[in-house]
Amino acid sequence: MACDINIPVFKQKKYTQECVERKKKNTAVGYRIIIVDDRSNDPEMLLYLNSLKDDNIMIARNKENLGWVKSVNRGFAESKAEYVCVMNNDTLVTDGWLDEMIAVAKKDPNIGLVNPEWEKPDRISIEDYARKLKKFTGEFIETDWARGFCFLVKREVINRIGGLDEAYSPGYYDDCDYSVRAIKAGFRPVRAKASYVYH
Repeated sequence: MACDINIPVFKQKKYTQECVERKKKNTAVGYRIIIVDDRSNDPEMLLYLNSLKDDNIMIARNKENLGWVKSVNRGFAESKAEYVCVMNNDTLVTDGWLDEMIAVAKKDPNIGLVNPEWEKPDRISIEDYARKLKKFTGEFIETDWARGFCFLVKREVINRIGGLDEAYSPGYYDDCDYSVRAIKAGFRPVRAKASYVYH
């Protein structure tokens, strides 16, 4: 498995379902989705999670509500893949999103964290904007820190610096801290210019 897609969830069945369906439709590279259920108590959400019978989907259930940071770390602990992509469940991926992020990560051994593009003009659809960005295939720009809504992490980074710092639990500033720690360990955060994920 090239990449585990680590998605912490709490309730929000509609977002989660669309998030998962988009990933199945738009992801070509070998992947597994790890859904970390942070003790959802919504009946619709639980029914949906129980309905997911797919070899490429794993459900990890927290025994108590732990918050986003600890749920991300649970997903890291469940993964042995070469890459882990941490994602919010209110994201919508587009064709080739993950393939491009991995291709950029492979361009330089010092690239450790990869964001996709996420902003777009109002008067264009998600799909049309993603197609416009394909002209930048293989290109990236270095950034100050990797935004936590969707970021790819190399296994080497996880092995070197571990997971998110749980001092930031339940959330906020954890992604910035993780990036600073990665930079101090010699890794670069970048943005893949031809990968687009709506958030």
